[in-house]
Amino acid sequence: MLAYYHLETLLPRLFAFLIAMTLHDTAHAGVAWWLGDRTARDSKRFSLNPLAHLDALGLAMIIFGPYGWSKKMPIDADRFPKHKKLSHTLVYLAGPLTNLVLVLFFWWLYFYLPTFLGAASESIVVEQWRVYLQYCVI
Repeated sequence: MLAYYHLETLLPRLFAFLIAMTLHDTAHAGVAWWLGDRTARDSKRFSLNPLAHLDALGLAMIIFGPYGWSKKMPIDADRFPKHKKLSHTLVYLAGPLTNLVLVLFFWWLYFYLPTFLGAASESIVVEQWRVYLQYCVI
């Protein structure tokens, strides 16, 4: 049986999950707000605070399993003033596109981290941050 719970990877997995979940959900809420739906903002979900997006079972699955999730984003397609189906599609594409941008950013940062830290690529600090960045890419 494959066990996903490893204490040494718990912090990097939580770090990556909280960043990805927060920005993913905020992107959904931001695009919805931009297109005219204020439902997510009114329910305090248009936020960079990870606590606004956490789902207890989704968080437990990140800790004990291979994946997790956040609360469902409240979107009301009837509040889009025009092109309701296109607007709804754009709102739901915003999250995965944000994840794609995050993957590219963290992948880039993984390779250029020694330059930013002014350290050798074999240093312990760089290697520890690279573990976190690997989980951000995954």
